[in-house]
Amino acid sequence: MIAAALLALTTGSSVLIILATLGTRIVRTSPRRRAHRAWRRRENVVEFTANRWTSHPGELIARFGDGFNDYAILSCPEVPSGRKILRKIKWSSAPVPCRPFRTRLGTRPPLWAHPLRAEIHEIELGPKENRLPAWYIPGKSSHWTIHVQGIRTAREVTFPSMEATVGAGNPTVSVTFRGCGEIMTTRASSLGQEEWRDLEPAIGFAREHGARRVSIIGWSLGASIALELSRERPGLIDDLILVSPVTDWLDTIEYGVRRTGLPRAVGTAVGRFLGTRLSSRMLRGSAPVDVTRLRWSNPGDLKVPTTVMHSRGDEMVPFEQSARFCQAHRELVELVELPAAPHAWLTATAEPIFRSALVTALKAHHKS
Repeated sequence: MIAAALLALTTGSSVLIILATLGTRIVRTSPRRRAHRAWRRRENVVEFTANRWTSHPGELIARFGDGFNDYAILSCPEVPSGRKILRKIKWSSAPVPCRPFRTRLGTRPPLWAHPLRAEIHEIELGPKENRLPAWYIPGKSSHWTIHVQGIRTAREVTFPSMEATVGAGNPTVSVTFRGCGEIMTTRASSLGQEEWRDLEPAIGFAREHGARRVSIIGWSLGASIALELSRERPGLIDDLILVSPVTDWLDTIEYGVRRTGLPRAVGTAVGRFLGTRLSSRMLRGSAPVDVTRLRWSNPGDLKVPTTVMHSRGDEMVPFEQSARFCQAHRELVELVELPAAPHAWLTATAEPIFRSALVTALKAHHKS
């Protein structure tokens, strides 16, 4: 539909509207929480239309009800029939509706039911004028881990990495930042260009409480934020673990545009548009976003040991981007390829591999 509109509209104002529309899809901060339509076909069976999420081979958590606060544990999918996916209900916190209903799928229960909930300390970080909520779980080690979510998400997306670091005895902090989706203090993200400042207080908190080593575990945009902080504050971070990371924003934008059926040149134009003052006014950003700077594939950009965990099934950030990042910094970066999975869903099909790789990376970095 966007491709047809671009071909039909040729005036300068029309092109500007299209660039602003595409730019908004990239930098908007309002949560984008995908909901799937489901039907309860038998007493203990739920039916979905087949797609990359509903047809995942592993067990899934289906959240439903008011505020999506109830949940059910669904079995691995039965043999698909056409475009239908059937999963058995193994357990549910409330009766699954008999009528068609909307559900959000994932691999972890909501916060209130998560095993880590009892261990989490609610804290705030940052200056008085910009205090941001965070989770903190104490540990016995002097090696701290700080987990950073992506854009349009919540801290719950960091549960898989938090579980691994808490299990390893590392003091664990999961942070928020302006415009993450939980904290709606801005309508437009700067894609890490400014958000790195919100990560810095978490490192100060760790050092003040005895941290001798600090590892950042960044998911998606959280990886960009961690990379930008490592560039802006050399020596502050000891090592990085990047999960489904964006390491080149212009490439990511061009990739997303191509997936809609538009030529790569449109993505390039959107990237340039985001770097203009006009875009920051139209999209309500704090400043133009220099996407050409927000790439870390030039040799010498990276200074700390890094592990990248990515999948070729990622529909938002191409795996090849991580491969180029690894090649550019091959003396510092190890690339761990996980089985095919949608963006940041690496634990849905390969949780043991994910957990083992993460713990191995922490140990390896600790020795470096």
